[in-house]
Amino acid sequence: MRWRFAYVLPILLGLLGSSRPGWAADPLRLRFVDDRGQAIQVPLEACFQVETRTDCANVSNGELTRIPAGFWALRIEGGDHGPLTLQRAKIQAGEDGAALLRVPRKADLQVEARLGLRLTLSVYPQEDSTFRSPILRSEIRGGGRVKIPAGESLVSFAAPGQAPDLHLVTLAPGESRRLKHTERAGWSLVLRCRARKDGRLLDKVSVKVAAAEGFAAPGAHPVVALSSTRGLVLVSGLPYALAQARVEHTTLVPLQVNGLSSSPGTFAFREVELEESANLRAAVTLDGRPARDVACQVLAYDPNPKGRAPEPQILAEGTTDAEGTYRAARLPAGPYTLRLRAVAGRSFVDKSVELVAGEETSANVSLHTIHLAGQVLKGSQPASSYILTFSDLDQLKPNATRRDAEAEAATDKEGRYSATLWAQGDYLVLLRSPEGTPGASRRLRIDEDDDHIDFHLEDIGIEGVVVDEKDTRLSGATVYLTWNLTSHRLGTTDTQGAFSFPVSEPGTGKIQASKSGYITPDPVEVVVKPDTPATVVIRLKKAATIAAHLTGTIGPAVGASVQSYRVDPGGRTTFLGTAVAGPEGAFEVAAAEGAPTRLFVTGSGCPLSIFDVQPGGGDLTLSCPEVPASLVLILQDQQNKPLAGRAVLIRQQGAFFPDSILIEHLSRFRIPAASDSSGRIYLVGLAPGQYEIYLEDATDPNLVSLGLKQGYLTSADLAPAATVEMVITLDSR
Repeated sequence: MRWRFAYVLPILLGLLGSSRPGWAADPLRLRFVDDRGQAIQVPLEACFQVETRTDCANVSNGELTRIPAGFWALRIEGGDHGPLTLQRAKIQAGEDGAALLRVPRKADLQVEARLGLRLTLSVYPQEDSTFRSPILRSEIRGGGRVKIPAGESLVSFAAPGQAPDLHLVTLAPGESRRLKHTERAGWSLVLRCRARKDGRLLDKVSVKVAAAEGFAAPGAHPVVALSSTRGLVLVSGLPYALAQARVEHTTLVPLQVNGLSSSPGTFAFREVELEESANLRAAVTLDGRPARDVACQVLAYDPNPKGRAPEPQILAEGTTDAEGTYRAARLPAGPYTLRLRAVAGRSFVDKSVELVAGEETSANVSLHTIHLAGQVLKGSQPASSYILTFSDLDQLKPNATRRDAEAEAATDKEGRYSATLWAQGDYLVLLRSPEGTPGASRRLRIDEDDDHIDFHLEDIGIEGVVVDEKDTRLSGATVYLTWNLTSHRLGTTDTQGAFSFPVSEPGTGKIQASKSGYITPDPVEVVVKPDTPATVVIRLKKAATIAAHLTGTIGPAVGASVQSYRVDPGGRTTFLGTAVAGPEGAFEVAAAEGAPTRLFVTGSGCPLSIFDVQPGGGDLTLSCPEVPASLVLILQDQQNKPLAGRAVLIRQQGAFFPDSILIEHLSRFRIPAASDSSGRIYLVGLAPGQYEIYLEDATDPNLVSLGLKQGYLTSADLAPAATVEMVITLDSR
């Protein structure tokens, strides 16, 4: 004990007026009273912020006369009072040179809980920005009492192995209150709801919390809660490994919050900003007159689809009124497609619109009736059942499909067709065979009604079949043609393994076929000459495959996505194939020969997982981890400002997850793969384990496999059900 006394004594002497620099230079005196104005006679501690250090002094008689010079902030607290924090500029001395500071009494809290249950009490101001550092943390047992700061607080009771029991309380100084603790399993959630435009806190916001797709817990039901006047929503005891929340306000745009998770026994916190609604007013005319009963839809397309564009989301739909006006309200701000159909059928007009929060966007759409007709000939004979699509070049969608074309028509027995367009413009006209194979295309300016567009195809074209090593015809194979070095066409073999490519002129090209489970051969050269048929037989060699059953957190992982890669020496990977788990979670996917095969799996209750397997050996059963883990990265610059729009790569077991499967995995939870405006990247639903994190635009996985860790950011060890949050500061150079 001597060494303790020797250490403390110089500090006490300094506080009492020694020559320690900084003390005794400020003439200010402090006098402390409680919220009723009564002098405080019990001990207090006053801590002064002086430059970057903290100097503390004990106050025993309600007055402090020795003040450190140059302090800029002061915090006072005692067992029964406070805390009170003040800036030096806010402290004003009276005529006697003393400043009177009111330090409110603490409130008395009694915990109604199972007798003897050990609890950790944490108290946070309701305006806390992160709910990570409580102003009070104390151990208490069921039935015990504790003093906590008065005011508006979030109180958390945490018992070992249980979810925090959360409460919002408003306590007056000196008030006594009982709080009942409820024992629950899982984790808890705090949301703060505010308006994005002005930051105001929103009360009476309805929040419905449910399991994320594939992560439901048996017997669990969605939880509905309302926000407080401080905009806070508390949900205690969530049993889901991953959750999502639907947030709705009476006047603002509803919001879906995805990827919510926290470690068992803790609570997650998320700021939720709701936007003012964006409104649309479209004035539609047809041939110069207001167009009534025009069907209108507001569509949201995926701006960066992987593969063919999925069906657009319909945000609003209706018809124009007698004045030709269509209105859509309470829409999220952003870019959309306004689709209009003047008559029922396979023709429409698309117009891009950008909606702004809190504003009404006006769009003027002038429809013009344009009748088109023409004939398709193959050689000198009519080409029946051919399909023509007309796509407005100003409205092309990323990875668009036939569905997205503005108009479509089919030829009759005479090879003739008719179609109707509703807007002048530049169009891509694509001709397909009855099997759907592209045959010819044109780019045309279409302005006039009764326009005539004909297509003349070579009589022979390119025809062929795709077979395996035993000459068995393969249906559903993909056939890719590069023609005359200027065009590229994609077709599919029919049930007889046959394919055909109509061509509009003689020429040369290269054709290649592929099918999941088969090795893709080199392209075959084809030549089309006048009156000379071009017939091709393409043989595919059966690839090694892996057949397996996949199970997730709630049973067979039906619908889970599987991608296979060959693993070469040094860790480099080569894509092999993809599959979707069918009934009972069964799938078959291409495998490597003479090398390990790495499977990446996601979806249907499967955390994002890696399996290294060998081909052969019969049917396998692969079990996804029962409980996922999550990682939240906060990217900021050297001035602690958030960095938005940055992406990362993750590496586990020495293998990088392909960016395509990471994007697909996060898209299942509708979470972007890049950092948001707060700099956060939510990497949710990961298999537990050790991870390395790399900055995507500064990393080459091939170089990393050689031992060069360029772009490396950090490492994380994720335990089952854990949610780890990490702040990463990036060098701006």
